Amino acid sequence: MFGSRRFPAPKMARWYILWAMAHNGHGRVPVELISAPWAAPANGAEKYFESPPAAAWAAAELGQKDDETLAALIARLDRAGDPDWLNGDIIGALTVLTGKRFAYDIAAWKRWWAQRRP
Repeated sequence: MFGSRRFPAPKMARWYILWAMAHNGHGRVPVELISAPWAAPANGAEKYFESPPAAAWAAAELGQKDDETLAALIARLDRAGDPDWLNGDIIGALTVLTGKRFAYDIAAWKRWWAQRRP
């Protein structure tokens, strides 16, 4: 339970684990959580308990900027079926991790990633 809202125990446990990892600075966010399909109905603050935004935030807090994580974040940009606000969360994580400031220019993010890949 969070406030007066109730969430399934596995979703709450995953969120608390990501939160704790980010705040204590230890651990590694599984990229599968960043890549997880968006299946939640439109909602308010509950959206932050879903895997992709929570995982992107935790990865940014941990400074997890390995190629696998960056690739998952780049692949997540502008994915069909994702809510519009999720791009902002992903872009925020990418900006923190890379220091690049492409804002909402998704093509620039993808160009940068393609150019840095061997």
